[in-house]
Amino acid sequence: MEPIAEDIVERAEDFLFKLDDKQVLEQISELKKRQPHIVYYIAAINELEKSKKSNILFSRFVLMIDYCYRSYPADISVIEKQTVSASLTKEKIIKLYVPDADGILVDNDATYLLLNQTHLTAVIKAKEKTYESGPEQIDPKIFDKIWMPLIFILHLYQNEATKQMSKLK
Repeated sequence: MEPIAEDIVERAEDFLFKLDDKQVLEQISELKKRQPHIVYYIAAINELEKSKKSNILFSRFVLMIDYCYRSYPADISVIEKQTVSASLTKEKIIKLYVPDADGILVDNDATYLLLNQTHLTAVIKAKEKTYESGPEQIDPKIFDKIWMPLIFILHLYQNEATKQMSKLK
């Protein structure tokens, strides 16, 4: 499957990262109509992380992912509750991440490569750096807490897009 086009990723980033908090929440309400189980997952993650700043940041990233994957010629159907639940088993989660050389932490770059979404993951990595040390710096623990759920959502969308694209062949 081809990576999402760079211009689409840039358009998504430009649009979604300029929204104020209220507009992000409005966009999440719209997402709930298209992907209710993804929004329930977002709510569960946001409930664990009580920081409003973290919740809005995580929501922006998920909205960007949704925007980008909706650019494919195949429609992304509703990612079902069973798909989300089944993907949350320990064995399935371990397959989504590549351990670092020590086998203790996750190798972010190698994990992103599994997705074959070079433009989208490049923007996520750039945003991570911006929030770690740029003018919009946040507590580094916040990004640590949303990174793995973000990768999980990327995989859900990637799998659904792959399935829908195969139907077009």
